[in-house]
Amino acid sequence: DVYTFTGATISKLVIPSSVDTVDAYAFENATVDSISFAPDSKCKTFDDYAFLGSNIKSIVIPKSVEKINISAFSKSTVNKVTFENGSKVKVLSDGTFSNCENLESVDFGKNNSLAIIESDVFENTKIKNLDLSGCVNLVSLQSLPSANTLESIDLSNTKIRRIPDFFFNG
Repeated sequence: DVYTFTGATISKLVIPSSVDTVDAYAFENATVDSISFAPDSKCKTFDDYAFLGSNIKSIVIPKSVEKINISAFSKSTVNKVTFENGSKVKVLSDGTFSNCENLESVDFGKNNSLAIIESDVFENTKIKNLDLSGCVNLVSLQSLPSANTLESIDLSNTKIRRIPDFFFNG
């Protein structure tokens, strides 16, 4: 249901394998120290604003997830995001992690399917190092973390063909 955990306070949540979608606003403004998924997770989608404004410290995104929709984590307090090796996410939609002011680390893992990072995905984050070398299918990167905090970016092994206008504009 929409708004399932809105405003809830939970220290640890393990999402069962029966869940195939995290609906829009499901965790809006919820406080959850850590979210993980059952090892045999069948979750395929994080809907728009699924974790909007939530107080999450860390999340491991299972390799079964294929879609992370618009602003799924926007304005949350997440500081570490880990994608399982072999992740099936192909697109990080507009604003996926925008305004996650505590976000310092995103681990994309290895052998993932990520092909497109849309605009404002990392806007207003504290990411210092962005390692996209495991993103061997990456062909479009439309935004970067703020130039004020970004110290290094590794695009080796990607298939990036074009660096867009204002790509490194602070």
